[in-house]
Amino acid sequence: MHTALCLGLALLSSGVAPLEPVKDPCTKAVFESAPATEREWLAVTFDVDELRVRRQNEEKWLEVRDASWRPDALLAVDLLAWSSSRRVLTDSLIIPWGEIERIDRPRGSRAGLGAGVGAFVGLGVGLGIAYLDADDCEFCGFGYLVIPLITMPIGAVTGAVIGSTQNGWAPIFCAPPGGNSAPPDKVRE
Repeated sequence: MHTALCLGLALLSSGVAPLEPVKDPCTKAVFESAPATEREWLAVTFDVDELRVRRQNEEKWLEVRDASWRPDALLAVDLLAWSSSRRVLTDSLIIPWGEIERIDRPRGSRAGLGAGVGAFVGLGVGLGIAYLDADDCEFCGFGYLVIPLITMPIGAVTGAVIGSTQNGWAPIFCAPPGGNSAPPDKVRE
């Protein structure tokens, strides 16, 4: 076990570059200004039921449904979340493009990430249990093999279940900082 740990540390310190998180998710956004045509809007949102919208100078996200494009505004139905976790549709919203800071679409769940983290945690727990059980064990080598084979799938399934409840979001529209986010033909000079 000691040699495996030393080998792992040697591999990590031998030039593996650390992963740097993306500081600004808007670098991956499809639109930097409002979509110029409805066709562009539909190409990005054809399979999306819900979006989240953040207005300029507001921290709160609006969760909207059935968003449609207009030359001067985004038309959508607001989803209000009640304290009982039940969602109720409200009246239509018309949000001018100039008031929108960012629009995100669902990216999918994080079940795969949860399964990977859960399997890794399960491996650590299994090796820890096998190491603690090694004092009074006749089959210690067998314990190092079997216990992680039991705890890794349990950890992976638990992590996948937890990860599937967490939705990721991907930006599709980000207004330029301090700029006008109106469609290109609507920008006044």
